[in-house]
Amino acid sequence: MIYDRLSNVRKYLGINENLDLALNYIAEHLADMPEEIELKGQDVRAFFNAYQTVPESECFFEAHEKFADIQIMRSGSERIAVSNVDALTVTKSVPENDFQALEGPEDLSIIMKPDSFLVVFPGDAHKLKIMVDKPEDVTKTVFKVKM
Repeated sequence: MIYDRLSNVRKYLGINENLDLALNYIAEHLADMPEEIELKGQDVRAFFNAYQTVPESECFFEAHEKFADIQIMRSGSERIAVSNVDALTVTKSVPENDFQALEGPEDLSIIMKPDSFLVVFPGDAHKLKIMVDKPEDVTKTVFKVKM
């Protein structure tokens, strides 16, 4: 997992070629990102996401085996819980979409605010959409990066 300010996005180059492609794109196009981005077919792509945060009781962990997610907060704030998949129980698996739903305890949580980003790697389960104090409208760009 990586959590940092967007101004530091290039500090994480060198981990993986596809991740480098996404991080360089973010650094160069942060102000003008379209709603859908395809940098390397299905291996490196992104989409715009808008929703309202909800109580934690309405959220669940998700994880991926092949893809990392890069979450870029555009507006609003949300809490994201993170845990290692080994500490959780799988409740649903959709292998063709590289998706697992899980439940169990969180290891840590962060508050995502504008100008921050989070990278969750395969094995990093993440629980999204958790409201901080009250429900809030959130907009994000989310990259899917094949590792």
